[in-house]
Amino acid sequence: MSNRPLFSRTRSGQNNYAIFARVSLVIYCEGGKGIEPSNLASGASNDNAEDLVFWETMFHKFVPGRTFHFKPIGDCQNVSAKAEEIINQNLRNTIAILDRDWNDYRNGLKQDDRIIYTFGYAWENDLVKPLLVAKTVRAICQCSANEYPNHYQEFSKTLNEFTRLSWVLLHLQLQSDGCNCGICPTDQNFGGAISKFDDTGIIDRKSMINRLKRNKHKYVKRRHIPSQLALSTRLYPGHSLMGLVIKYVSRKAKSYGRKSISNDEIISQILSIFSEREAKDLSREERKYYEDRIVRAFTASAF
Repeated sequence: MSNRPLFSRTRSGQNNYAIFARVSLVIYCEGGKGIEPSNLASGASNDNAEDLVFWETMFHKFVPGRTFHFKPIGDCQNVSAKAEEIINQNLRNTIAILDRDWNDYRNGLKQDDRIIYTFGYAWENDLVKPLLVAKTVRAICQCSANEYPNHYQEFSKTLNEFTRLSWVLLHLQLQSDGCNCGICPTDQNFGGAISKFDDTGIIDRKSMINRLKRNKHKYVKRRHIPSQLALSTRLYPGHSLMGLVIKYVSRKAKSYGRKSISNDEIISQILSIFSEREAKDLSREERKYYEDRIVRAFTASAF
């Protein structure tokens, strides 16, 4: 974590920080460990946050030739507070990036071009694609290129199975009052449904059913959400989708004789492949969204 004084205590200081850093734009984003407000005021950030790889790739792709300084400042509360500061103090050459989460259904999106939200629930949603996962397996396991199609098809089936079994939980969550009923888990193990190594696979349907039974008393329907919307991986919690990738890649690594592999290694590898491919694996809709939002953010901040 860096903790350099960055002129962050005054409006004029923040407006001039991009000039001091010799960049076009200062970008606050989520990532890394939580930072206390007093340290944030002194310019602290998590310089090794994994989120940086994703966002640096995106900005280099869509605004080539521009320069920027990223400041990952922990959780969404910190970045949301910084976003409010950008808006309220009308800061220039400064933007904030936030995970979208389920804020579309909580009336929680900030309407300002200097605030960018992820296309889906989080940036992880843009990485959980069969092609990238298959390439990650090949890179980590050092397996033959001939096996790549098998990994692609196998993870495609795994992902489809996960969404097929869990869409009801997401559907009810999105329809509930404030999306706060707790029916759809958001952790990396999806409330236990993404189970440990076993011979039957990695999706535990029973834990999903038990989760629904435990939390159904909290459910109060406030809106209608088309059922097909809950089948899109765009709205699934990013940590859960990445958890699915971790379990799948870990199981494949074990089958190839890799006895120990960390979650961080898997996430680092898929991010590296995404970056090397210069975000080519984004869908047309994702690509159009990010290009539009990033270009608009640059324009809006340079007044």
